[in-house]
Amino acid sequence: IATRSQGLLNAAKWMSTTQGHWVLGMIFVIVFGAIALLGMRIYGWIINILGIVAIIGCLSNLLILGAWGTAQMGAVKGWNTIYGSGAYEKIVNKAFELGMKDKDLPVKPHSWGDTMKASIGAIWAYIGIVSAVFVGGELKTPAKSLVVAQILGTIIIMLYYIALPLLVYGVYVVPESILAQVPGAMTYLSQHGIPTSRVYYTALYNYLMEKLGADGVASLLGVPPDWLLPPRVVTSFTIPLVPPGLAWLQVLNGTLVGIVLLKDIPAFFVVASRMVFAWAFDRFFPETFAAVNDKFHSPHWAILLTMIGGIFGVALTAGGDWAAAADTTNLYQFAVMLACLAAAVLPYLRRDLYEKAPLRWEIAGIPLLTILGAYGFAVNFFFFYIATHEIFYYFGEFRLGIPLHQAFWMGLGAFIFSAFLIYNTKKGVDVKTIYTEIPPA
Repeated sequence: IATRSQGLLNAAKWMSTTQGHWVLGMIFVIVFGAIALLGMRIYGWIINILGIVAIIGCLSNLLILGAWGTAQMGAVKGWNTIYGSGAYEKIVNKAFELGMKDKDLPVKPHSWGDTMKASIGAIWAYIGIVSAVFVGGELKTPAKSLVVAQILGTIIIMLYYIALPLLVYGVYVVPESILAQVPGAMTYLSQHGIPTSRVYYTALYNYLMEKLGADGVASLLGVPPDWLLPPRVVTSFTIPLVPPGLAWLQVLNGTLVGIVLLKDIPAFFVVASRMVFAWAFDRFFPETFAAVNDKFHSPHWAILLTMIGGIFGVALTAGGDWAAAADTTNLYQFAVMLACLAAAVLPYLRRDLYEKAPLRWEIAGIPLLTILGAYGFAVNFFFFYIATHEIFYYFGEFRLGIPLHQAFWMGLGAFIFSAFLIYNTKKGVDVKTIYTEIPPA
């Protein structure tokens, strides 16, 4: 759209299709899986490079939103520059017209329920914070700066996650001067106790894209459907803010922001493959998957199994990206919830393990690990409920498809664990001591 290139538009349109998702997704899985076989040194460089590119993309978001979005009527002028004079106003008018008539206008007072529902995306995006611990056994001398990097990185990412939505929603609040020109809008808001600051252009645009479809919105604006920016994508609300003549910045922003998610794939590969390796090393999965490549020191069979699972997972994304995020978050919350509970009771039920910890801080005689574990269990249990509700009602009504899918994988894991527990016990393996051993570096 920025370069007025039909060829690029056609490519982008194909990428947005299910076929495009599958093809690109499988290519990414295979490529990153192959790179993972080369070991953590090379893989670490790949992750670092993608991370730097992603940081530039994040900064470009903040730059565009801060420099041009916060200008007076910045969003209005930006959208009208791309789609013609009055385009912004047409979206607002049509959304209110249909929403007030059909009683489904996407404008509501503040709701903690909706805020908690949105937490699914934030949790899903932040799961990677635990990735570093999965390669601890492969690092001979972890740098002392690792702890500082984790803490500093956490703070920076938290600030970005807070700043970006604040800027987007702040920039895309529909000006009161425009609302005053919409028939019945101010009366509707007053009757429903909704302040004008709760009317977001992003929500109105998404609403019309669902209500009218791309063809309907394109007809309203007088442009080809291919020229519409996709809803629910952050770059759709940064690119229009860039002044004419800076098409290169629009292209750069759209490209780099896409890499923000692309860089997650290597982290997922590390986590999943090392978990498979750990299962096998602990004799709760076929020992073949504990094999390590002599040259690259990577668990090659575990990586290949992860690659196969990744390809299968790409096919499952046909249900929607938010479904995949809710699905992943639900499983993550369940696992972390139990891990926190285990941490809370560990000092009392497995004192032998607790005594090996380098730090054993206590508050009023109670291990800090117990306090944090109990707190983490409660918080994660709360968000587990939120994610569970989302997967039941993802399609707008109560459905069992996604929960049954979840139950199948959890049940399969339980059967595998139970089978190996019985097998190891019959062979005389002391299962209790397995988890006191640390895999070799």
